[in-house]
Amino acid sequence: MPDHNIINKYNAANIDVPDSMLNWMRSNHAGETGAVWIYMGAKCIFWNKNIQNMTNEHYETEKNHLIVMSHILPKNYHSKLLILWRILGFGLGFLSALLAIFYF
Repeated sequence: MPDHNIINKYNAANIDVPDSMLNWMRSNHAGETGAVWIYMGAKCIFWNKNIQNMTNEHYETEKNHLIVMSHILPKNYHSKLLILWRILGFGLGFLSALLAIFYF
């Protein structure tokens, strides 16, 4: 689904974030970034079809949330540590899925 459709689906096309909420939104945007990358890391482990389906579903949801957050938060307010959240998120998702082999 194209980004503009997702933004419209969430009614986020004309949202202006008040200055008092920009720091909170920065944190939320960083969290959505981490969540997307957690599921990207987990998607690399294809050992269980049920887990793979759940991971794909959650990835799509978090990706949509990130698209909306990226749209409503001005770029100059994005976290300066996004690369770190991407790396750590991917690692967490990958290792969690890898270690889950022993428990599922």
